[in-house]
Amino acid sequence: MNTNLPFQGLASPAGPETESESLDSHDGDSVNTMNKSDSLERFRILYSKKNRPQEVPSGPAQTNRILCLFVFTLLLLFGVMTKYSFGEGSDLPGTVTLKGQIKLVDGGKILRKVRVPSFETVEAPVGKTAGSLDKGIRGRDIFGGTGEVSSLKQIYWRESTSYTEIIPLIFLREAREKGITRARITDKGAFRFESIAPGEYEITIAVPGYTPVVKKLDLVSSNSRNELEFTYSFTPSNPEESRLLKDHYNPESISDKSRADYERGVKAMDNAKLDDALVHLSIAIKRDEGFTEAFEKMGLIYFSRSDMEEAEKAFRMALKADPYSYRSLSNLGTILLNNGEAAEAVTYHKLAVKVRPQDPQARYNLAMSFFQLGDMENAADQLAKVKALEPAHFTQPQLLRAEIYRVLEDFDSMILELEDFLVFFPDDPKTEQVRQALADAREIKIGLN
Repeated sequence: MNTNLPFQGLASPAGPETESESLDSHDGDSVNTMNKSDSLERFRILYSKKNRPQEVPSGPAQTNRILCLFVFTLLLLFGVMTKYSFGEGSDLPGTVTLKGQIKLVDGGKILRKVRVPSFETVEAPVGKTAGSLDKGIRGRDIFGGTGEVSSLKQIYWRESTSYTEIIPLIFLREAREKGITRARITDKGAFRFESIAPGEYEITIAVPGYTPVVKKLDLVSSNSRNELEFTYSFTPSNPEESRLLKDHYNPESISDKSRADYERGVKAMDNAKLDDALVHLSIAIKRDEGFTEAFEKMGLIYFSRSDMEEAEKAFRMALKADPYSYRSLSNLGTILLNNGEAAEAVTYHKLAVKVRPQDPQARYNLAMSFFQLGDMENAADQLAKVKALEPAHFTQPQLLRAEIYRVLEDFDSMILELEDFLVFFPDDPKTEQVRQALADAREIKIGLN
């Protein structure tokens, strides 16, 4: 049976959302790689008129089909209930528990240099500029601060330090092909996986801001409690990553005047006065060329107007000031992906995942970039991690994984993904199309056997 059919689909890479509030969706983080209103275009689903039954069965045949569907639904629901009834604190017979600790330098606290304002009053003739005090960096002057004729009050920017705590994320994947992937966000580095079948596994340690570390594990019960321990001292493989984190962008160094212009721009955006918003944001970045948030807002406005050239410029300028800005990394990657530049899009979406390894949206965007490159293995892996983090995520990773397996002609896996979709999205408008695709996939599977 020919499986290369002219499919009419539910998924394809798409543009940004068009609603006005979506300019700053997900805490203003990023525009999406697909359009919610166009969600039926998510992937080319296995669906074709010439592959569908020409006649609708009736009588006993129809009754048998309904009965089989009813029994299958009961079995499927029982399987899901069984799968999720064993939560934390319980183990299935014959399984093991993996617990561990990821040790980070300085306990996971990143010491960052920041510039903070300091007020000083010095004696100087009125109208004259006083010299710099104790090596502070003078930002601007305020006269008449004390009311004394010979006093001058100044604001100095001093170098100070702040701590930012980073929390590792753990993925545990069965080494066998298409093995199940699980995820845990650690509690100060500590994690625990329960009810694990013994065997070979791959553990990925994702620390925000750093390149992930992958280790192989052979989980075999070695004690009466069936518990295994894994401890790993995380050290960055690239010292440059530590430097970027420590010298991270410091929005507190932006002047009050620039921030006031920025706030006017944001207010204009909220009122849908985008031309006015661009004027205020442009003034803000003229005052402070390193104002990342102002560039990002301008990028979102241009994106909403489909001016991808200007949007791309804005996000690239934002990244010059803050190479670890998730918003700019994600949005620039999306623009490049929509422009057909999937190879460069992968670069920026990888960096976005590095910054926010726990974000399902970031991983979905990376999966879509891999998919456009034809790298089905890495695309499927990222989608598995999306499902591990949030199986009912609005991106509906099951659909793109189903399309990947359709392309690979792995109909067993495609069927599992479509079944998974129906479990987590039972009320979705696409359920009927998915059910038809599921029936077609099963029919093709029977034909291949």
